[in-house]
Amino acid sequence: MEAYDGLGKAISQRRSPTRTPASLQELKLPSLEKWALLPQILIDTLINSMEARCEACIAVPSGHTPY
Repeated sequence: MEAYDGLGKAISQRRSPTRTPASLQELKLPSLEKWALLPQILIDTLINSMEARCEACIAVPSGHTPY
């Protein structure tokens, strides 16, 4: 799971389905709270896979990568 995917899911679970944030601050604070709660193993995995991700982007002339 990507960090932003996990963050998006966590925020959408917290948010009211009938109401959108009224301000940037109302969106920012929960985002920062959820970001701080991301598991360290997820962050470590993403950092450790960065070289392979960059190589995949360079190797593909256009289109999608496996990441």
